[in-house]
Amino acid sequence: WSELEWQARVPPQPHVDFPWPRVSKLKLPQSTPSEVYDALSAQALKSEGITAKADGTLWCTYCDKAVKQLSAHLNRIFPEAMQHIENGIAVKAVVAKLKSEGHQMRCEGLVLSKRRFHCSLCNTSGNWKWICDHRSAPSHRDAYNVFLQSSSPAAAQVQINNKKFKEAELVA
Repeated sequence: WSELEWQARVPPQPHVDFPWPRVSKLKLPQSTPSEVYDALSAQALKSEGITAKADGTLWCTYCDKAVKQLSAHLNRIFPEAMQHIENGIAVKAVVAKLKSEGHQMRCEGLVLSKRRFHCSLCNTSGNWKWICDHRSAPSHRDAYNVFLQSSSPAAAQVQINNKKFKEAELVA
């Protein structure tokens, strides 16, 4: 434990380490022809988590996959679009957790980098969307508790930070 990095790292950057969902949503009826979807602006697509890659292909950051046909991906009459909506909700939930608990996650050895999470306590990594699942896993909770019981400078700093977080929550 004494070798673990205990100083604060650079915080994760939206659009680099994880997607940053936009508030606006398309409000097109299910009867919208596919040509309308094909004519959507870059800004409208970005509000749906879709961006153009350097090679011109479209990529959905919510679904983590290439978009072959916009109407199939965005029109609610298609199963692919329904999955996209569910993925968008999930992304927004994880980003909300990052906003409210990201500082605590960092104290637990969890960091985001280039759309992947890394856990220094468990020596594991995965898709950035799984960070909350990993954090709540019994194996991570056990590793974190063992870490807190150690006498390393990192554990001492985390305990000080946790105390400050709790004091701040009482004031708020």
